[in-house]
Amino acid sequence: MKRYASYWKVVFVSAKFIDKFNINQAIFYGINRGINSTQGDLPFLFIDGNYKIHISKSIAGYFSLTKGDDLAPSISAASVLAKTYRDAYMEKLDRKYPGYGFSQHKGYGTEFHRNQIERLGISPIHRLSFLKFLRKEKEESLFPYGESI
Repeated sequence: MKRYASYWKVVFVSAKFIDKFNINQAIFYGINRGINSTQGDLPFLFIDGNYKIHISKSIAGYFSLTKGDDLAPSISAASVLAKTYRDAYMEKLDRKYPGYGFSQHKGYGTEFHRNQIERLGISPIHRLSFLKFLRKEKEESLFPYGESI
């Protein structure tokens, strides 16, 4: 699949960044990091989702398409590449942080994953902003001593 692409790049954004800025800002940051690392200008960018973004590098333009991975072959291919890289990364994290089952659930919030977090605690790679199930009813935040990341 990669051999047919005119350009592709996989960019990881840390859990700390996501917790500090939110998932949408992490997506925008990742897109700009991927573009900024290219050689030369990209003619056009296709994005899965409904986004209006500021791109920090000169490109001819972008098109944001809701359900783009179902409708546009280039976005579908990008989704497959991203998932393949993420799954491989989760396999490595499973070895580094045993017991959480990352190689099985790939980081998705399955019941097993939630139970293991409650049993083992939060690892350094967990996105705290996604762990609302750990909050007590009246507790506003997972960060009891301030939200410094």
